[in-house]
Amino acid sequence: MRRFVRDRIRARFSRGNRDFDRCGRELAEAALLGDLDSMLTVLDPLLRMHVSVGERTDDPSEKHFSDLLSSLLASVGGMIRDFRFHPGAGESAATVLFTSGNDAPGTGVVLNMKRARNPAELTCSARDALGQIEAKVCGEILSSMRCRSYYAYGLAFCGKHCEVVGGTRQKVAREA
Repeated sequence: MRRFVRDRIRARFSRGNRDFDRCGRELAEAALLGDLDSMLTVLDPLLRMHVSVGERTDDPSEKHFSDLLSSLLASVGGMIRDFRFHPGAGESAATVLFTSGNDAPGTGVVLNMKRARNPAELTCSARDALGQIEAKVCGEILSSMRCRSYYAYGLAFCGKHCEVVGGTRQKVAREA
């Protein structure tokens, strides 16, 4: 199943698919501006049209969503740089980090993803994902990426539904 979904994503979202590239750019732009509504405007139709994931609780759908998000962001070329993906282990969420390719000193983005058990838990799961970012030591990674500030987002997915919270610009903590 996992190979099928991966192959389907690759075929549908290849470099030749300009609509997918446009969606990736719009998602990256929205994330770099703290624009939650625009992020959902990009993600919602993509989930409904292109991702075939059941809503069973034993379905490893978090992996499918992180693959979709990684594919989206990989399609934007030089608009972003320092792209890093850290898959979750067990109950932890998958995390994506990247910086703006357009400004120096960089603005970073941290996206933490979790799978909700049902659509009613989307907002709570997204807040949990955001809380995990705040609890992690991201300052060292962001500093190594030459970031002075960053936007943090919690994303929760359930079937073909998603929720995004966060989007407040924060300063990167520097060690004394």
